[in-house]
Amino acid sequence: MKNIYLPIICIFIIVNGVAVVFSKALTAKGIDTNMVIGGNLLIAIATFLGIFISGRGLASKNPQAVVRAMMGGMMAKFFILLIAVAVYAMSANPINRGGLFICLGLYLVYHFMGTVAMMLQKKQLKDGQGKSSV
Repeated sequence: MKNIYLPIICIFIIVNGVAVVFSKALTAKGIDTNMVIGGNLLIAIATFLGIFISGRGLASKNPQAVVRAMMGGMMAKFFILLIAVAVYAMSANPINRGGLFICLGLYLVYHFMGTVAMMLQKKQLKDGQGKSSV
């Protein structure tokens, strides 16, 4: 069974590498690279958690269990990130808007990659190539 987490790990490494290599240029534009790296880490962890929760439901034959698992994974990821943004907004003075917009873009990229990973996992389960990798 193919590793469905590999594209997400690659995105994580690439984004952190870009943030480290171009840290002076990003700082000159007013973007906090530590916030981008921390946000990238949190979004990646939340994505892995969402895939794990959703993947457990994909093995079920019950369609309602699949929908519950998919919605549960999405909601877990959303609320983890919502709480993180609220904590950041209350504790940061001033708020780094550029970094927040980069993290928003990262959320969209990770969400897309997580959806693709779930579709691949469902296809592998449907084709009978093995059990869920989560």
